[in-house]
Amino acid sequence: MVVVSKSLLKRSEGERVFTTLLTEDASAGFDAAVFSSEDGLRDAPEGLLHSATSVSGASSLLGDMQALAAAVSANGSGQVVFAGSPSFAAAVGVDAAIRATVLSSLAVPDSRLIAVDPASLIWGYGLAPEIDAATDAVVHMDSDPDQAVESGVTAVPTRSVFQTDAVAFRMLLPVAFAKAHGCGCGHRRRVVGVIQ
Repeated sequence: MVVVSKSLLKRSEGERVFTTLLTEDASAGFDAAVFSSEDGLRDAPEGLLHSATSVSGASSLLGDMQALAAAVSANGSGQVVFAGSPSFAAAVGVDAAIRATVLSSLAVPDSRLIAVDPASLIWGYGLAPEIDAATDAVVHMDSDPDQAVESGVTAVPTRSVFQTDAVAFRMLLPVAFAKAHGCGCGHRRRVVGVIQ
């Protein structure tokens, strides 16, 4: 959610800018949920790394990728997709010896490479994010909010967008994902440039 003054929206491309920021934030949050090790027993969904096979790093990147591909495809479809940090994905992209695509995600640290059998994942999502604009809402302005009203007491800080001549943008992205039984997911950690 983003709250913006109406005067800023009138004098700039504010709606386009904030819509882009909301979409990018949702993408980062989604990646963080997918590539987490959450067990799915609480509020967060089960991440791909929960119960994933961990493969120790070898002396070569190609060897690591081959070991991960073998571990992931052992009981799967034989397909493998890799995910790594943007810098890692870029570096692999210029290595002529490696003929594999590495998808990039800011949610994956430089020290981790993830391999997934794409046929072992179940996805469902809407066609586009739903972005609503409100000019008469009361917004709880906290990045880690409590209940809006608890025992008759309103949470603070709140802001009336009507009284402050502002617009609140909210984005909803309907999406669901799950690992199928026997999910082929694996990862390996490696030490990169650590000097102690």
